[in-house]
Amino acid sequence: MNPELFRGPCDCTSDRAQLTVFDGPDNLAWRLISFILRECQWAAKQAGEDVSVKEHMHRLMSEIGPLLELGAVIESDDGDGWILAIDEDDGVLVELDEAEGRILLSAEAGLPDDEARAQLCETLLVYNAQWSASGGVRMALDEPGGGVVQMLELSAAELDAARLSQVFVAFLETLSGWRTVVAEGPGGGDGLDASAADSGIRV
Repeated sequence: MNPELFRGPCDCTSDRAQLTVFDGPDNLAWRLISFILRECQWAAKQAGEDVSVKEHMHRLMSEIGPLLELGAVIESDDGDGWILAIDEDDGVLVELDEAEGRILLSAEAGLPDDEARAQLCETLLVYNAQWSASGGVRMALDEPGGGVVQMLELSAAELDAARLSQVFVAFLETLSGWRTVVAEGPGGGDGLDASAADSGIRV
C-alpha cells in the first residue's frame, strides 16, 4: 500500500464524521459516552434522511479506531479509502466501491520464496475454492512474481461498528496464519494448508 496516497486526520470543522489519530486508550467512561452520543445522533439523522454509503463508511471509520485502539485511521484524498494502522509499519487497507455499495479489506501477507512459489500458489488457489471455510477471504498476488495479498469483500450497508470490529479481528487472525505460511512455505502455518482452514470470518 502506498502511504503517499493517504493524508492525515479529517479537519474537525468538516461535516463528515471526524477521523483522528489514536495514541492509545482514552478514559473508558468518556469513550462509552461519546460512542452512545454518536449512535443517537446518527440514528436521528437516518430517521430524517437517506444516508449515502460514503457517509455510512465515514461514520464507521470514525468509530473503528477507538473501538480497536488502532494506531491511526488514515483517509485517502478522495475519501474512498482508509488505512487502519495497526502500528507504524503494518495496516489494513479499506477501499470503498460506492457504486456497488461494497468495501474491500486487503493486507500484505508477504513475499514468497522463489523455490516455494509454485506450491504456494497452488495452495492459494485451493484455499480460494474453500469458500464455506474461508468466510469469503481470498488470497492473490499483487502482481506477477509479486507478494501475497489477503482480501475480503463486504457489503457496506450491512456493517455497523461492532460487526466491522469483529470482522477486522478475525481478518487479522487469518492474516497472521497466512504470513507464517508465506514465510515458511506451505505446511508452515497453524493449520492453513492446501485443505484450507476455517478463517473464523462469517459475513
